[in-house]
Amino acid sequence: MPAGTGFSYAETQEGWVSSDTILAANYKDFIKKFLSDNPKLLGNPLYISGVSYSAIIVPKVTLELYEGNERGDQPAVNIQGYILCSPLTNKFMDFNSRLEYAHRMALISDDIYQSAINNCNGNYVDTMRANSACRESLQGYEKCTSLISFDNILEPVSDDSKYAVRQFPLLKAIYVDIRTFAHQKSCWYLGVDLMSIP
Repeated sequence: MPAGTGFSYAETQEGWVSSDTILAANYKDFIKKFLSDNPKLLGNPLYISGVSYSAIIVPKVTLELYEGNERGDQPAVNIQGYILCSPLTNKFMDFNSRLEYAHRMALISDDIYQSAINNCNGNYVDTMRANSACRESLQGYEKCTSLISFDNILEPVSDDSKYAVRQFPLLKAIYVDIRTFAHQKSCWYLGVDLMSIP
């Protein structure tokens, strides 16, 4: 969900139209139809779950199912609650907080962090409106974090064999492509100054 996500598709032009409200209604309708077609599952406790962006619609779906039960809609659903993993709740705040996260996790230096704090007026997302000093600070942030997976910063940054991938002896699970950072004197990776590694 929605059309175009994963293997989903639409057969009509209208099927490609989407919004959070439409998604929530489709999600609720799917659950009701699925449970109508599989009545032996109706008594099972139901938790609606979602990851990342779906955190915006999962609470709405859960509430609509609950309110449907209150109105007497059929089939009644044994809704118990919802589960959110790594939820996106406010796009600006979630993405804007990545600079501080990168600093706290030692993915960027104090210099890059402080430069962004001083130059960007608290907005690290909207680079089109940023002044040149802010854009330069954010470019430093981007250079240091562009190959790091924010889903799991401990994952290797590159598994491409053409790069010289080096293993840190202190953490056997951490790999980093040193050549990527060779020109970055202010990039840190998990507290290790990349320029100090022979």
